[in-house]
Amino acid sequence: MKKLRIGDLVKVIAGKYKGQQGKLLKFTNNDRVIVEGIAMQSKFVKKGFLGNGQPGQIVKKEGSIHVSNIMIVCPICRKPTRIQIVTKDGKKFRQCKKCKALIDVEAKKEAKEVTQGKKEDNSKI
Repeated sequence: MKKLRIGDLVKVIAGKYKGQQGKLLKFTNNDRVIVEGIAMQSKFVKKGFLGNGQPGQIVKKEGSIHVSNIMIVCPICRKPTRIQIVTKDGKKFRQCKKCKALIDVEAKKEAKEVTQGKKEDNSKI
C-alpha cells in the first residue's frame, strides 16, 4: 500500500518551494511527483500548435519535484506528518503518526459532510 495517493494535500519540506502546499496530481517515473501550483514552468507555444488557429502564447504548467521533498498533511490536525499503515478488520488504512486518526476514513467522512451540507443548503432555498 502506498503512503501517498493522488489527491492528497501535501507540503513541500525541502528545496526551493519549501513551505508551500498543494494537491498531489500525478506520479512520474523515477520517484518524482507533480504537485498543483508548485514548480511552475513556462512553455512557449507557436501559433497554431494547439490547433484551431490559436495565436502563439506562453503556457504555464507544473514541473516535477522529488517525492522525498514532500510530506502529507493530515486532514484532521492540519500538520505535515508521517504515515503508518494499520490493519483493522482485514483492511489496511493510513494513520497519522501525530494525532492517530485514520486518514482515509476521516477524509471520506469530511467529504460526505461537506456534500450533505451543500444539499441541505440547496433544499432550503
